[in-house]
Parts: sequence; structure tokens; C-alpha cells
Amino acid sequence: MSRTTYVQVRRADGTFDLVEKGSMPAPEYADSGALWGDLGYRETKGPAGEDLSTRTKHREFMRSRGLTTADDFSGEWAKAAKERDDFHRTGGDHKVRREHIERAIYEAGNRR
Repeated sequence: MSRTTYVQVRRADGTFDLVEKGSMPAPEYADSGALWGDLGYRETKGPAGEDLSTRTKHREFMRSRGLTTADDFSGEWAKAAKERDDFHRTGGDHKVRREHIERAIYEAGNRR
């Protein structure tokens, strides 16, 4: 006599089913297929309720408004981080830094 194990699986509508463990469907996580599917865009809406439920719709929405996503700047951020590190490691231009500090102190003292 063999035993069968059942697992409770949530459906898309929020209800649950008992499914035999060996025949369970693959779970649908938010990042499942993020590189090749539109699952991450499911039920996505724009600020005014626009339907952005697919990657194509989202891309077109962003393009039409002149917007972009943060991943477009990954090279820029790495470059800026290197420049900041170099500046802090070498001390930067001491004359300019001193002038900025003197101006900030002067302006802070004259706010009263």
C-alpha cells in the first residue's frame, strides 16, 4: 500500500486546491520568468490607470513620456562611484574644497 502526499496550492483567484505532490505545477513567483516573460507586469497599472500588463505596453508607455528605468543608468552610476572614490582617496582639489567650506560657513553665519 503506497501513501500519497497532497499539498495545498493557491489558485490565481485566491482559493486553494489540494494537489498530489508529484504533479504540482511550478510556482508562479513575481520574478518567475522575469527575463523572458511578462509575469512581473501582471496587473500593473500606470498613474492614471493605464494598462501596463505586458513588457511591450510598459516600454511604449515609458517611451511616449520620455521616461526610462533605473537599469539604463547602471554604467553611469558605476562611473560616478569610481569618480567619488578617487576624489575622496586623493582629497580632490583642496583649494576648491576650502573655498566651498568657507562660503558655506559665511552663508550659515549670515542667515540669522
